[in-house]
Amino acid sequence: MGCADASLGSGRDRGGDPGRGRSRRHLGCRRPDCLVRHFTILRNVSDPITTPHNFTPGAVAYQLGASAVVATWIQVISSVAVLVVVVLAALRASAAASFLATVVASQLLSPVLWDHYAMLLLLPVAFLLDRRQWWSAAIPLATSVFIIGIAPPVAYPIAFWVALVAVLAVGLREPPETSPTRLS
Repeated sequence: MGCADASLGSGRDRGGDPGRGRSRRHLGCRRPDCLVRHFTILRNVSDPITTPHNFTPGAVAYQLGASAVVATWIQVISSVAVLVVVVLAALRASAAASFLATVVASQLLSPVLWDHYAMLLLLPVAFLLDRRQWWSAAIPLATSVFIIGIAPPVAYPIAFWVALVAVLAVGLREPPETSPTRLS
């Protein structure tokens, strides 16, 4: 069955007892090379700045010629700015905007951002289009599968940042919903 196991999603091991038998078998790893392959993947992304085909702001800076140290600082600054935007969205923006800001932020905070993750930008684009922000239709066009290899790598972090800031800006103009968990 390879590295997948039918019991993985059931919460039960072969004995039928939930919570017991948390072994390699329970985790779905049956072949001896499964753990080796897993650790190989982890090792390959242990330095996400230099990981090929990564589209985080720091990785793109590295691909464009910045040193690993400078690229790492770009990534750290980007991550801190993302956290500031998420906190601001959570405290002051509408619920929909703060949710979508968190969705986009989760990708910008991830150590690896593959190009196909840009499909998540369809959520904030739909939000923006619903609020008559017609320009936002350009976001999925800039990251379309049809222009992979044509668009510069910097298009991806820019698209994520534009979506994040736009969702925040539109969400701040909307009145926040009244709920017991919302801070005013």
